[in-house]
Amino acid sequence: MRYINGGIGSFELIRSRMMCEAALAARIKAATHVLLAIDFDGTLAPIVDNPDKASLEPRTAQVLRALTLQDNVSVALVSGRKVSDLKRRIGLDLVYAGNHGLEISGMGLSFRHPRAEALRNSVSAICTRLGHQLRSIPGVLIENKVLTGTVHFRNAPPGSLRLLHETIRCAMLPYHRVLRLRLAKKAWEIYPRVRWNKGSAARLLLRRFLPRLPLAICIGDDETDEDMFKALPDAITIRVGPAKRSCAQYFVNGQAEVHAVLELILALASPLSEALERNTELGGVNALNQGIQNHRLGVSL
Repeated sequence: MRYINGGIGSFELIRSRMMCEAALAARIKAATHVLLAIDFDGTLAPIVDNPDKASLEPRTAQVLRALTLQDNVSVALVSGRKVSDLKRRIGLDLVYAGNHGLEISGMGLSFRHPRAEALRNSVSAICTRLGHQLRSIPGVLIENKVLTGTVHFRNAPPGSLRLLHETIRCAMLPYHRVLRLRLAKKAWEIYPRVRWNKGSAARLLLRRFLPRLPLAICIGDDETDEDMFKALPDAITIRVGPAKRSCAQYFVNGQAEVHAVLELILALASPLSEALERNTELGGVNALNQGIQNHRLGVSL
């Protein structure tokens, strides 16, 4: 896996097989509709020490709002956070797929996975148990999200991590038939044992457009987002930040470059993009790039 560092006001995308900038732009422009499925923490918003402090930068909120106003774009926030948490932070009219897709609100959907709902008491019980067992380790935060749970250890002392991991695994043993663990970025995610993930949620959203499917664009930074990338092989898939391996077609370095991707999508989906290409205002082949504030899409061939 290779990465290119983007300069200020630019971003770089790299694909594992040959595809030029014009071809990528053509895919977006040729689509009758675009479904943007995007993660929150580490993708739209930077990861922070206290997850309750996470928020969008104003310029990211602005371009996200502009995307929701496009008739040919649907935006779905696909996150590990609860739907209620996401709505409070974003406050826009879009689709919210929370708890890694186990609950969805928007696009005519009010969905909660029935098996996950049935196991919510087990999630609550393990969160309470871990809260007691890990209280001696400073910097650990237990988050009960009703359908899932998270043990955040970003602020825990490095010397305590072995004890923390062993404590979590032992505490989970009585629940191994109904719950499972998955390691995330400085966190353990606790899931109900159901055959459902972010990829399942993204496929459900796509089916809402039948018989004519939109172009899906999936962007995320964590292992749970790989479920989206695997589930939608025909989508444009973008991984944020370094990863040892990924199913994504493209890679960007951070929130600044995610912002540039969103601006590119907006520029290509907006009716103004046709005017720009006809040279009516900015002129020449550079019109589109100037129209998205000189952000550059680079592809390594």
